[in-house]
Amino acid sequence: THVDNYSTRDLDFEMPQKFAFGATFNKHNHYTVGADVQVQQWADAKYFNKTDSLKNNLKINVGG
Repeated sequence: THVDNYSTRDLDFEMPQKFAFGATFNKHNHYTVGADVQVQQWADAKYFNKTDSLKNNLKINVGG
């Protein structure tokens, strides 16, 4: 099918890959410390079958 001179295959959007990892440490039920790391590869995402000037995302969370 065609929408505004674009075929539906030209309107594809590819979501970027996301990788995540988390870990916690518990010291004899007195305290717990945790950390999460997440990476999302926006630089590889495609919209209208083209990449844009998006940057990859790195997110780090630490708590206790």
